[in-house]
Amino acid sequence: MKSAFLLSLAAAALAATPAQWRSQSVYFLLTDRFARTDNSTTAECDTSVRQYCGGTWRGIINQVDGIRSFLLDQDLREQLDYIQGMGFTAIWITPVTAQLEQYSPFGQAYHGYWQQDIYALNSNYGTEADLKALADALHDRGMYLMVDVVANHMGYNGAPDSVDYSVFSPFNSQKYFHSPCFIQNYEDQAQVEACWLGDNSVPLPDLDTTQTDVQDYWYDWIESLVLNYTSKTPSSSSILQAHIEQSTASALIPQSTSRRNSGTASTTQLASTALAKSSMATQNTPARTKITSTACSTTRSTTRF
Repeated sequence: MKSAFLLSLAAAALAATPAQWRSQSVYFLLTDRFARTDNSTTAECDTSVRQYCGGTWRGIINQVDGIRSFLLDQDLREQLDYIQGMGFTAIWITPVTAQLEQYSPFGQAYHGYWQQDIYALNSNYGTEADLKALADALHDRGMYLMVDVVANHMGYNGAPDSVDYSVFSPFNSQKYFHSPCFIQNYEDQAQVEACWLGDNSVPLPDLDTTQTDVQDYWYDWIESLVLNYTSKTPSSSSILQAHIEQSTASALIPQSTSRRNSGTASTTQLASTALAKSSMATQNTPARTKITSTACSTTRSTTRF
């Protein structure tokens, strides 16, 4: 089934099996809507215009103050104290990759699902040091970090028949994608696997994940993400479960097994789970709200296959 990956970056001292991951309590947050670096809990954000509201990776770590601290009966309290204090053991953040930069008919890519360059971070959320600091802060608490990975598509502002594929990295050629067509029937598995999300204004070119080159790009990128943002190398006992096209699954899993068997031993866990194509990749219209440190407190569970 065509889907987005979820990449779990576990604390280096807490290698986890899939069974252990299933026992975690995961707090999902939309990075741009959770907390600003400056700790502001009153900055107004008109989400009806679908633009960035200033949430950052550093904001997830920062201490909270003002009215929120008063309500918590503490002078200063870290955001992670707040999350961990509710009993959560892992945080799931939205995609970290560089996004479509233009303001599209459906707003900006604040949500993280219109990526264009998987090798660059979304600078609106912060720097490499900020993301590493978040991973380290969670590791120090014995908590886990889960990063949403969109392996299904890229994002483009313009007509589907005139996509400039050169703007995508590393998938900079039409050869990596399915031919343009939009899904009309979600009960039709062939359409779901081969056609595109989005529409004629903001199409989401659909990657052909049956291709070995596409799979290799993703495996290499996921491994580099873990190496860059954890203090250990990928574990030889790590589990990478990729579910893209149903017909491709049998090819993906053996490949991941051979890769991890050739890796060096450590206690870092690399795991991914799959989600079906979801409405998060399309253009939703959220209500007008203010960005606060509790702006997104929705919990989600991951799906294991």
